[in-house]
Amino acid sequence: MRDYALQYLAKLLEGRGHGRSHLAAWRSAGLPALLEAARDTAKRSAGTALLGLHFLSTMSAGAEDESLTGPGLDALVESAARDGNADPAARGAAFQIAATRARTGLLDAARGLAKNGTCPSGLRVAAIYYLGVCGGGADVGLLSGIEAEKDLRYASAAGTARARIVSR
Repeated sequence: MRDYALQYLAKLLEGRGHGRSHLAAWRSAGLPALLEAARDTAKRSAGTALLGLHFLSTMSAGAEDESLTGPGLDALVESAARDGNADPAARGAAFQIAATRARTGLLDAARGLAKNGTCPSGLRVAAIYYLGVCGGGADVGLLSGIEAEKDLRYASAAGTARARIVSR
């Protein structure tokens, strides 16, 4: 239920449609709630909150809000991605957002997770995806090794990531 509420809150804060007249009030209460949820990385819903914040940061309405602009949001995303105690789903969402935002500061963390065969599957796939988007030639060997694994989830993700790097 918390995930749904956070998704809906992000849509309200977008400011389209009939809710536009209430946008200032919603932002003054809603944005802090999203930020608080995003910082609570022990919960899965932190990933939902991070995705909502990222979504809002891409909207023109978010451009004037410091918590949605580059450094603040990027630091929050990178912190969640590095947090070894974070919920795996929240951490995976952070890697996906970091890839979308072309944040290259998580390469070592992503490499470690990609190599880790006991890592939760969604988090490992997110790390592999991140390497495909943000990694470089140094990651091709690692991805080739994962591509040779028997588990198709990882082999397929690694093949796509490797192809993405090689095509650049």
